[in-house]
Amino acid sequence: MNTLTQQFAKNAQSLLVFAIVFTGLITLMTLIKTSQDPRQQASEESIVFTLKSESASTLKQGAEFALIVEKQPSSLQVTAADFTLEFDPNVLEYTKLDRSTKPFSIVLMEHLNQEAGIVRIAVGKNPEISGISDSKIAVIGFKVKNTAGDSKIKLGLNSQVAAVGYQTNVLTSSSVEPYNFTVIGETTTPTTDVQMNFSFAGTPAEGNGQFLQQAAKSQRVAVSLQNIKTGEITTPTKMTASFKQVATSDPKVGIFSLDTAWKNEEIPTGTYNILIKGPLHQQIRFCKNNQTATDRCGLIEGIAITAQEEHQLEFAARPLSCGDLPISGTNRDKQDGIVRVTDYSFMLSCLGKRKDAACVARADCNSDGSVTNLDMDLLLETLSIAYDQ
Repeated sequence: MNTLTQQFAKNAQSLLVFAIVFTGLITLMTLIKTSQDPRQQASEESIVFTLKSESASTLKQGAEFALIVEKQPSSLQVTAADFTLEFDPNVLEYTKLDRSTKPFSIVLMEHLNQEAGIVRIAVGKNPEISGISDSKIAVIGFKVKNTAGDSKIKLGLNSQVAAVGYQTNVLTSSSVEPYNFTVIGETTTPTTDVQMNFSFAGTPAEGNGQFLQQAAKSQRVAVSLQNIKTGEITTPTKMTASFKQVATSDPKVGIFSLDTAWKNEEIPTGTYNILIKGPLHQQIRFCKNNQTATDRCGLIEGIAITAQEEHQLEFAARPLSCGDLPISGTNRDKQDGIVRVTDYSFMLSCLGKRKDAACVARADCNSDGSVTNLDMDLLLETLSIAYDQ
């Protein structure tokens, strides 16, 4: 008899809990059907959701993660929730709703519009589950697509929550912060990075940066590495270098630095020559860091380069020499790699038309905006040591 009484009491308690939850679900369904703006009918006492994930906020392409919808601490007893999540469909793919989330394991609705990036979910509290916090409302799965960049998931403003003792929406949707994350591309192969500072002979003119034309403060150079052991030379890489006005031992030297380091994924550890070719300049071989104009490179001298590491090299003390002007070819816009008398003849013809656009583009070695005796002096200096080319 005692056992029957206990069973009856237990059944009565379950019916009471179910009645409370059922009332909450009815309230929620009423909220769902109403045409009022849910923000206008929010209760004086309300709750706020939090969107979070146990995964890192930086995600790789193709990764899967779970978004957790939680209720911030509140005295309100939530019985059901109907909410929408908005996301970028180019970044994320909705995968699933975890239907085992306790205590909200009764799924009333799961509607997805992947193209629009909207998923609507309605869940109710299971009356048979007790002793579990009602803070975790839902767990939703997403998969990252192949689009890198910053993105977010946010709660729709039409989201609603029913609670015991309330006939109106108790959720303040506008106060819910979005879940922000970043998608990174596929892991790149480690590279060997070589950053270098160098200079152009006579640039800027008279060592004064004010004489350097604004357009000339950014110069294109070609960089190659030659393996001393194998003799192999990497394909010249066209790179941009920018002018920096710094103090040097030579007042007529202006420093240029690569905007981004020279990078290579395959180059092995070894000893290398660094070959740098300026726009109006002879290609110079650098066989040592901090090389000077008087240094001579032996056959097996070179710079130690370690694969997949970063290197900072200083070549400003040996300026790139004026010469190998872009005057060869039918269009007079190519270089043949040699400093010779044709360069001299072309520059000589330009001395009488100093500001001529074609002359300035092809023979203004110190980048001061005109072809003058200063440029000729730089070229003659190169011709005097042309044997070294």
